[in-house]
Amino acid sequence: MKARTRTTIFTALVVILLLAGTSIVLTGCTSTPVSESVRMDNEERPVLEFEGFTQMMISSVNTKSELGAHGIPELEELTIPISVKQFDLVTFNVTDLRNRIQKGSVSLRIKGNSYDAELKRTEFDIRSVDNGIYSYRGTLKGVNDGRIALTISSRAVIAEVTIGDESIWVKPVEPRKRMKGGEHRLHIVYSSKDTELPTRHGKIDNGPVRLSSQTPTEEIRALEVATSGSTTPVELLVATDNKFYEDEDDWELTAQGIIDEANNQFNRDDIDLNLLVVDYDKSKRHNLSNDPDIKSKPLDTFKKHFPTSYLDSKSADLAIYLGGYDADGNTHGETWPYLGGRHAWAQMVKDWYLGGWTYDGSPHGRRVTTIHELGHFFYADHEGSAGYRQAYDWWSGLNHYYTVMWSTNKGSNGKYEFSSDDYNGDSTHDNARRINETKGVVANYNIDDNGTPCNPWDDDGIITASEIMSAITLWSAQTPPAPGCDLLTASDIISMITTWSNQS
Repeated sequence: MKARTRTTIFTALVVILLLAGTSIVLTGCTSTPVSESVRMDNEERPVLEFEGFTQMMISSVNTKSELGAHGIPELEELTIPISVKQFDLVTFNVTDLRNRIQKGSVSLRIKGNSYDAELKRTEFDIRSVDNGIYSYRGTLKGVNDGRIALTISSRAVIAEVTIGDESIWVKPVEPRKRMKGGEHRLHIVYSSKDTELPTRHGKIDNGPVRLSSQTPTEEIRALEVATSGSTTPVELLVATDNKFYEDEDDWELTAQGIIDEANNQFNRDDIDLNLLVVDYDKSKRHNLSNDPDIKSKPLDTFKKHFPTSYLDSKSADLAIYLGGYDADGNTHGETWPYLGGRHAWAQMVKDWYLGGWTYDGSPHGRRVTTIHELGHFFYADHEGSAGYRQAYDWWSGLNHYYTVMWSTNKGSNGKYEFSSDDYNGDSTHDNARRINETKGVVANYNIDDNGTPCNPWDDDGIITASEIMSAITLWSAQTPPAPGCDLLTASDIISMITTWSNQS
């Protein structure tokens, strides 16, 4: 009996151990319901793959020069961010991947762990111009802090998968000229943990660039109240030069991924603004590239070739130029801001300054810079600014983070979010509030011309600041400008202000 008992106990222990071992194996192969998995020291490569659609080319690459030994030609043409210190080179079956994503889900493998991503096409993409490129957002099933943002064209994909404080990036790296029918395009996959911070201190911009005689007044607050409302659509034109057009695999894919993230931030509950792209405009790319001032005065050059009359013809409230040149100086963005400013520039390539780099031109850096410049359109501002429209910084453990309107480039520690009293901020650091207050005015920059109300002051074709103040006084008092004239509306005032702001 004792021998049989010992045998039974031994057998039971073996079964328990086998079952435990099986569950361990199964845990490694199924969706992981905690965020710690992506932060494990798992060296499985590639660091991310779309299961069934990914082909590994070269794993664990530390320098671009290593690719030459594997037969990759013209290494200088590859747009690999200078901040990335380790990456995998992969290709995707983009056609089949795109078809799979359209069904609303895709399986991922990240650092040896499998996840199911549930995806939905973004409202921004659906409502913007149809260019055959699609943007999706979603979550990782069973992971509390897992999310994915993905934009895909007919030949390439850009994606950011975030779990906790780590982001995994997918980025195409070949220029347009290497596009050949039927070939799978080269992409890199890398983790934010495998990037470095800037080697030199550099500003994103020098703050809002005031237009001549442009001074927001307290009277403007009445306009903000009059045009306030719920969800507000703002129409945006996105343009580029010939260098960025040629250097990118698909510049519209890159641009759409950037603006999709911008809309994700502007669409938060405490801002409630929808960015809609009316055009990804490449029509004047040669004009920009051939202009001798494109590096020294990128914003001025952009406005010269894209005047406000052109924006009006495109039904655009705002326009941003995604630039392919390293501009002169130690900044990589600039905006003519609120009130009346409609042009901005964001540099898409690395910025060299005094023998080091201040900005890497990575997908993350491009998004931070672009959202930053778009924020200035709505009077969001840097740290140390007046009132509550200030950027915010905070510590989380050993990591120091900064909201998107921080004046200097902070690499991967710079966040996409605006400061807010609801998150990443407080009542004295609340750029989200200021954007919410100004969005209605900005949304009225381009309006349908239903006739101009009587204006007895404007007899020379030029609008002056004093004429605007007179118009605001009449509008506030609901008094017509002259007998037989219609009452002025908030849109009329805004139209006068934008015309005044943009007069040469």
